[in-house]
Amino acid sequence: MEGGPKPDPAYLRAFRAFVKASANNDAFVSRAPRFDAIQAHRICTDLRDDCPLQAACLPNARRLSNSERSPIDSRARQREASEEIMTSLWALMAGRWLNFGKMIVSPAHEQLLASCMHEHVSVIKEKRRVLDLGGAPVADWGWHCAVDYPKVKVYTVTERSAKSTNASPMSPTNTSLKPLPRCQGPKNHRHLAVERLYRLPFPDNHFDVVSARTLFLTLKCSTPLDSTLDEYDRCLGECMRVLKPGGYFEYQVFDSDVINAGPLAAELFARFSAALEASGRDPEPTKRWITRSTKDVAAVGGLLGGWVWEKWLRSASIVDAETVGNIIEEARECGSGLRSLCGYARKPSQL
Repeated sequence: MEGGPKPDPAYLRAFRAFVKASANNDAFVSRAPRFDAIQAHRICTDLRDDCPLQAACLPNARRLSNSERSPIDSRARQREASEEIMTSLWALMAGRWLNFGKMIVSPAHEQLLASCMHEHVSVIKEKRRVLDLGGAPVADWGWHCAVDYPKVKVYTVTERSAKSTNASPMSPTNTSLKPLPRCQGPKNHRHLAVERLYRLPFPDNHFDVVSARTLFLTLKCSTPLDSTLDEYDRCLGECMRVLKPGGYFEYQVFDSDVINAGPLAAELFARFSAALEASGRDPEPTKRWITRSTKDVAAVGGLLGGWVWEKWLRSASIVDAETVGNIIEEARECGSGLRSLCGYARKPSQL
């Protein structure tokens, strides 16, 4: 077996410290300061995707091993990791609060909890597995799920980038098979990189839950020459294939346009929509459903929606942090919003 550096534990330690210190209602109670903090971060500095811990991400940079690092160095490293993942954790906690404190919103939540309740069982129980399709591999939904359901195996599957990247390991755009730095995660979590999200390396009837919340960042709606189905249909077919009979498919999609848009957002949407269409992606995956929320809930939803929308903008490489910051500020004044569709479906127990 080849030797190599041990996985960096700083992100996992920072993640666990955040989760331990978090209360169920933090996303709501702290909605305003967190929203303002992320907005200030957008305006004053580049987002963490543009300013990762570059020394740790460069192939030729030597990082201290765990044995070489002093306790002070380890604490400093954990603080750096905590600062890098904090804003995305706030967005995830906002999503959890909007889903009534759960990462999995379907009835599978109760099934997975029940499978984790007993320490000792006299019979072999069916293995429970969750697929996080297209999520970020570090300190994201998959880690939360692994912590919430410690006896469930959670797989985060990302699409391998055609070109190398020095993006932060928390970013959905960092889909390298060997993310730099290599991060230690929960014991029941695995990250796999594949060529295409609609070609999964799993057997039929394998997962109890498939969660797809960011497919619109990657999939194209154009139909390739060798198929009659576009990437969305092919990916949904794969999700159906790997789901166990009676398993649950959970999804969330966003439209790229802004409701009640101000002039800045309206101008940006025209460019954003054109860029998505030029790359074969659908700028408006759904227009069928939109929530009506109170002002307080809208602040929590805005934290999550604004973060996802910004990620999508950056995947099209047409906007900088300052522009996004100005538009978010304008959106708050205009009462702007985003359309999002989320829900779940169940695979029939018998076909």
